[in-house]
Amino acid sequence: QAAGNSSRDISNWDNYPHPKFLHSDSLAGNWITVAASDTNGCLASFSNYGQAVVNLLAPGVAIYSAAPGGNQYMQLDGTSMAAPVVSGVAALLRSYFPSLSAAEIKSILEASALPVGMNCGPSIKGNKVPCCRAGLVNAYRAVQLAWKRTKGR
Repeated sequence: QAAGNSSRDISNWDNYPHPKFLHSDSLAGNWITVAASDTNGCLASFSNYGQAVVNLLAPGVAIYSAAPGGNQYMQLDGTSMAAPVVSGVAALLRSYFPSLSAAEIKSILEASALPVGMNCGPSIKGNKVPCCRAGLVNAYRAVQLAWKRTKGR
């Protein structure tokens, strides 16, 4: 899910859709929330963030994309550009390692993410805060980790 483009911490905010089940305090275990990174791999200025609820960062600035009107393309910014990057890496893992469960793929995506330093996070009241749980999605490292985890299956 795209984290949203309001430049705010969504850790304690009802950001919809969200992983919490209706009439329950339990969360969907396979849910992934994605914030947008800028061209330097840091949190994009417009992206929502929150270490408690945002799993990963993915490129979301100046993404070349199809535009309305037929045969038109433009560069777009947003968490809606970032979330499909993570979906694509998850699909890559699923296609090459079909024995992996959705929960395992989520775990691999998080474990293989490139750590994002505090300098890349937002400032709240002058203090830098983490922008996500895992870091910047990395397809190469995800495939390496999936290979290690599936050897012998």
